[in-house]
Amino acid sequence: MKLKRQQQGLATLEFAIISSLLLTILFGICDMGILLCDKALITNASREATRSGIVLRTTLLTDIQIKAVATNYCSVLINSVTGVTPAVTVTHLAADAIGLPLKVNVTYNYSYFVLNNLLGLTNPITLSATSTMYYE
Repeated sequence: MKLKRQQQGLATLEFAIISSLLLTILFGICDMGILLCDKALITNASREATRSGIVLRTTLLTDIQIKAVATNYCSVLINSVTGVTPAVTVTHLAADAIGLPLKVNVTYNYSYFVLNNLLGLTNPITLSATSTMYYE
């Protein structure tokens, strides 16, 4: 009877050690999923801003309007509760020169949700996406 009680305590100790490791892995998977989602969002924001900048209109969008398109698209970032907004850079040689490129770069500093507090990861990861399209 005494041996069974000692083994039961050992099983509880093993569960405590293994469960902490498994929860760390689970939260790491969740954080990486959020990171990949944010990366996809800034990639699409870059693409949409570039596309809206080259679309033929009577008056083309200004750099501020192109930046606003990307910023509005990024407003749904899951990590936006931290108040970090992406930096948007618009580069083009001429406003409406046919055959010249328009480049939009979106940069975002991602910081972990759970792993930041659990493992002490304080350095944010810089996510960046660049899209280039040509005026046609």
